Amino acid sequence: MNQPLVKNIVAAGLIGSVMLITGLVLWSWPDPSRPSATSVIRLLYQSAPGTSFSLLEAQEKQQSPADWRGQPVFVNFFASWCARCRGEHPLFTDLRSAVTTPIIGIAYYDRAANAQKYLAEHGSPYTTVLWDKSGSGGRSWGVDAVPQSFVLDAAGTVMWHHRGPISATMLQNEIVPLLQKLAAPPTAPVSAQQ
Repeated sequence: MNQPLVKNIVAAGLIGSVMLITGLVLWSWPDPSRPSATSVIRLLYQSAPGTSFSLLEAQEKQQSPADWRGQPVFVNFFASWCARCRGEHPLFTDLRSAVTTPIIGIAYYDRAANAQKYLAEHGSPYTTVLWDKSGSGGRSWGVDAVPQSFVLDAAGTVMWHHRGPISATMLQNEIVPLLQKLAAPPTAPVSAQQ
């Protein structure tokens, strides 16, 4: 074999290897603008971020978790373009009939008209529907995909979080009991009898 040809093949192999390794490193490099799974986990038992969201039907009005204080709430980030959101959507009607706590829906990274059409077609189980046009509000909660759901206590502390669609079993065994427990009036301690 011709020596210049061998050198060219070896050089091409080295360049290709360097490009492949560089691509893999850059592909796996953490992006600080995207939340990691641990950012959501760190929210558990912490105050919900104070992000304000627009009301979907009255976008000049804002609401934030501070407006929900004083009662537990269920918060669901959804989108009209999300197939998995459609799957869990009917369960929120069941949730609404099982608890008296507010159910907040936040249309994540969606067009307002699309979210309104989606809710008109499928029904709105939410007591309030908010809009996160750019997705930046959801990202402050650690949301990087939908659906994602949270339960906040009356003080605004995140008590439960789930990434992905909820199931009927999860609704019955986790969400409803937790919301009922959080909504129950505190019981007075029983004093020891002497």
